[in-house]
Amino acid sequence: MAVCQGVGSGGQATQHCGIYAKRFTVIRSRPQEEWFQAFLRSEQGQPYADQDLSWLRDLPFAPVRHAAKYLSGAYTRFYKAAAAAREAGRSLGRRKSDGKPKYFPRRKVKHRKPDGFTIPCSVRMDGHRLRVPGAGWVRLDKANPLYLGCEARQVRFLKEGTERHPKWYAVVSYKVPVGMLKQGSPTGAVGVDRNVGQATDSEGEVYEIPDDPKLDANIKRKQRGAEKARRRSRASGKPMSNRGRRICGQLKKLQRRKKRRRENANHQASRKLADAAHTVVLEDLDIANMTKSAKGTVEKPGKNVKQKSGLNREILNTGWGQLERNLDYKAGMVEKVSPAYTSQTCSACGHTSKENRRTQAKFKCVACGFKANADHNAALNILVRAGFPPRTRPARGTGASARRDASGHCPLPQAKGKSTSTTREQGIPPPFGAAASGA
Repeated sequence: MAVCQGVGSGGQATQHCGIYAKRFTVIRSRPQEEWFQAFLRSEQGQPYADQDLSWLRDLPFAPVRHAAKYLSGAYTRFYKAAAAAREAGRSLGRRKSDGKPKYFPRRKVKHRKPDGFTIPCSVRMDGHRLRVPGAGWVRLDKANPLYLGCEARQVRFLKEGTERHPKWYAVVSYKVPVGMLKQGSPTGAVGVDRNVGQATDSEGEVYEIPDDPKLDANIKRKQRGAEKARRRSRASGKPMSNRGRRICGQLKKLQRRKKRRRENANHQASRKLADAAHTVVLEDLDIANMTKSAKGTVEKPGKNVKQKSGLNREILNTGWGQLERNLDYKAGMVEKVSPAYTSQTCSACGHTSKENRRTQAKFKCVACGFKANADHNAALNILVRAGFPPRTRPARGTGASARRDASGHCPLPQAKGKSTSTTREQGIPPPFGAAASGA
């Protein structure tokens, strides 16, 4: 993703967003046979046959046609979800907002999602410059120089910010030779334990979400100011003041910045995990139920509401679901296992007890004396539950405590050419895919 400089606050680029949503909504509102015929006309180069859309003739052809293709993909996903539900013997359920089945394509509503449009073909690029139909050449700031020179196949434009001060982003898809790509491991597996603020894999690697206390404090301050402005507006029955609208705009800007940082951290973590192993094993977490409202109902009020709401907020800020979605298309295979007792089970001997984890960060088995970082131990258990032998390298940052054997002694370093596995002396199998020589 790159920042577009020179697109401007109005003109053709902003108009593209409006016609993209208009075209999508008009076709969706008609019977399926009619919009399918409209899509066929689009493929044949005749997207303006309707009299009520004749004003589209003055606009670029490709972005308008892509709206019909986008709707076709939305209906395809809906029919696949409906077929899967029928095979499972259940129904999709209906949305409360419009009564339509879940996954049924919604009409495009302003401000529900960032405005944008797509150039699906004939993308023209010159170094860090990109040709936008009707708007001319624009410069891409912070563009990835790795793929410059490769063929650009598609560009997706997204607009954030206000109407007066918009900020444009371009997501460019390249056709990259196979030799330029970093190949992931064709074999092997890694377990991942998702926690609040970070994730830990079975190799001991920790993937943290960047924490910015100053940004969080600014967001809280703007939230208080925005809530005061809303209360004044409701009490007076008048529209929100200019100052209140300005505070709400500043709050949205800060929240978008935090969202981009979280997305970037999860993309980097998923890329490293996909490169490290072919199979990634995760806990089968029901995130939607875990982050439900803690207030409860009048008949059944919630308990520890303040603590639970704070935990829900931190889980959502970490982006567990986003990391899982990224791994679904980046990793070779994603497996899920039951999360029960992964944090209380010893990865060395299998003993399960609440006493094994006295603190949040440290794990010490009361049966065999195995010590490790608690999150690393949980990641090892997740890996084993999927049927893979555990990784044996101690967690990074845990020091000698992770290298001690069952008796509490730290083994001495061995000479080169001999086995240096410290966990093998604890009765743990050798690493997955490693040779068992010297044992």
